[in-house]
Amino acid sequence: MGKKHVTRGAAGVVFRRGARLRQSMAVSLLACFLAVGCEQERPPQPAPPPLAPVNGRILLDGAPLANAEVFFIPLPPLRGVLATAMTDAQGRYRLHTLHRDYGAPAGQYKVSIRKTVQPNGDDFVPDPQVFRLNAPHRELLPERYSKPDKTGLTATVPPEGAEIDFSLSLSDN
Repeated sequence: MGKKHVTRGAAGVVFRRGARLRQSMAVSLLACFLAVGCEQERPPQPAPPPLAPVNGRILLDGAPLANAEVFFIPLPPLRGVLATAMTDAQGRYRLHTLHRDYGAPAGQYKVSIRKTVQPNGDDFVPDPQVFRLNAPHRELLPERYSKPDKTGLTATVPPEGAEIDFSLSLSDN
């Protein structure tokens, strides 16, 4: 007759082979049932606000700003509805939400515009093999446009939507 495989657990409790696995599975299942069973009913979430179409053009020192990221950051009382866009070769953009629905809810926004370039000033094209922060790049635009906490750019989105243009300058004026 072969030896029984045993393990001593906490407080000297003896487990047979496989018992520890069965015990941990049972505890895990119990925790799941308790979590589901004890979950409080959440109040229904309000419907997301309707989106208004927003597009426009961004110029830098009078020339179209291509491949720039545009962020419309909602100001209170709007909450959690960030709208973004990327400019095309003519500096044009069309806002969309993170769910890729076009537009933005009506209201007041702080606007941040970023233009990432390579150290030599050429457009930065992310390499999918390299984590973006590890790739050599720099921000072309001053913090007064590019940093959400320092930007002086604002926009009002009316319920019917709007074309909102921005004319930026690299000079300090």
